[in-house]
Amino acid sequence: MHFFGDLIKARQSKLIDTVIECQNISFRRSELKEQDWRVISRVQVVKLMWDMITSGSIGEQDAEEIIEHMFPSDVGEILESEDFDMFLYLLVEKGQISNALACTIKRLRTSVEEFKAGILYAPPTHAPRIHSNHFWEIPTQGQVGNDSYESTRQRSLRHLIEAATYQRKEWKGLYYAGAVSSFKDYYRAYECTSRRLPLPPSLHDRACDWSPNEKLLLRRGNLVLELREQLDKGILKDYGVFKEVRAALIPIRAQCSYDPEEMEKILQNKASDPENGLAIGWIPRILELHPEAEGAQLGDIFARAVQFENEEKDRLAEIENAKAEYKKYEMMVKHSQYS
Repeated sequence: MHFFGDLIKARQSKLIDTVIECQNISFRRSELKEQDWRVISRVQVVKLMWDMITSGSIGEQDAEEIIEHMFPSDVGEILESEDFDMFLYLLVEKGQISNALACTIKRLRTSVEEFKAGILYAPPTHAPRIHSNHFWEIPTQGQVGNDSYESTRQRSLRHLIEAATYQRKEWKGLYYAGAVSSFKDYYRAYECTSRRLPLPPSLHDRACDWSPNEKLLLRRGNLVLELREQLDKGILKDYGVFKEVRAALIPIRAQCSYDPEEMEKILQNKASDPENGLAIGWIPRILELHPEAEGAQLGDIFARAVQFENEEKDRLAEIENAKAEYKKYEMMVKHSQYS
């Protein structure tokens, strides 16, 4: 690693053709090509990840994902560019890496083309900007292809919800000018039709005969956006809660999520601390929409949620009573001091 440190110093040196030495190897700076410097910069990123793991500023799993994209051992380890960008965005959103570092990592990552070409790879001198098509609307009808379990309409809805909940402007080949507002229009139309309420004229083209799976997607997307609003208003103070719920209800690649039982324990633990701002009533709503929750589980989940809510009410009442008793005790002590 000291050798690579010397290489970086050599690159920063004002001497154009300084000699670099390591053990029995010596060469001139001018002999290194641009691709060589890319490899050196990747080593820097790897060292930085090790240091960040040691300091606890990034999770080991996240750091390993970045390291794998610097020096992948198999093409299967390389995420698609869009998924890797999302992975970095989530790290920036959590405050684990800076936006500048994310841009550096994105620029240095090993692509599938480079991995396959090896030392013969020649990066393009100019990468033309490919503009995505704009999202306009979800198709009213959808066909199921031979290679997919979901219809084109369900896939379009899912991508819109992912763009809205993960705040993406470009996603899955489309540009979303206002993903959140577009989704809310579809959800409002769904609410009106499901409750047999009059549909406003502005929402007529947003009404669909949604399938059961699509209705679940709509409800999950709406709940995550409601939770985001709670976070933005400062009512929910724990970003981790929002992140875990979003990962569970709107799963995407490059992030892990918890099953219903693990999620229930996490939410109960968070709700037991008033400082987190998570109301107990959120727990059954979240768990009901968990993709892995089954009908038999839901009855137990709601029963435990009611029990937990009652226990929390009793616990908080005991705390308030204890505070009141302590205040009485303080007043008695003060009174005895002046008497």
